[in-house]
Amino acid sequence: MTQLLEDFKKHSGEVVQSFKKEIGGVRTNRPSPALVEDLRVNHYEQTMPLKQVGSVSVMPPREINIQVCD
Repeated sequence: MTQLLEDFKKHSGEVVQSFKKEIGGVRTNRPSPALVEDLRVNHYEQTMPLKQVGSVSVMPPREINIQVCD
């Protein structure tokens, strides 16, 4: 029984950490690069995160600027 509880605590902790990471990019009054930097894009027939293909920045007050390198 204790092993089952320990496994549950471990897995639920991982879920909470993942949720905190996902929700960390959301803000109410301004955008965050974390909203789009992990989007998967097709680049030369390979799927990779947007942050590996270009740069993501915030242009004040409410714009996200994505510059793709090629």
